[in-house]
Amino acid sequence: MPSNLRAEICVAAAIFQGQRLLLVRRSFEERLFPGAWEIPGGHVEQGETLEAALHREVKEETGLAICVGPPFFAWQFGDRRLTVEVDFLATLASPPKVTLDPEEHVSFAWAKGSDLPNYPTDEAIARVLRAAFLSGVLRRPHSPARPPLFPHRRRGTPRGRTPLTPLRRPSRTGGPRRPRGGSLR
Repeated sequence: MPSNLRAEICVAAAIFQGQRLLLVRRSFEERLFPGAWEIPGGHVEQGETLEAALHREVKEETGLAICVGPPFFAWQFGDRRLTVEVDFLATLASPPKVTLDPEEHVSFAWAKGSDLPNYPTDEAIARVLRAAFLSGVLRRPHSPARPPLFPHRRRGTPRGRTPLTPLRRPSRTGGPRRPRGGSLR
């Protein structure tokens, strides 16, 4: 990367409570996207991991503690300086008592996917919100008997590491599968 090309990194959390997503409305004093509805998040500080930055930003902006799940979306924006944002699915780790930072956000709502048109935002943020609902619905359990929200994290797996399990279709005979397109010689 050329030395004159620099990017800021941001993170944001799509926090679900049941079928509803936490949305926060940006202050009208903000330079970028004033008054837009978005998911909570912010800038990654130097030396900070994405997950640590997400925990810090969500706590500062909403007062909530979260469990960070997998990323579901990444995008770039900025008129003067390139900013790259990585968006993560998240669940609540504390009771859902939202306390907003009034300098950054003026209100919040728990919105259903069908309610999104009622929350005005920038088209770029709207894509993030739609992707959050698509990703969250595919990974969220619909009953207590179903697997957890982030099934790729098994108990005993160190944080930040995902066990890779190859997906293989069983053979029709029940024996080992032969590689496609080649002989066994």
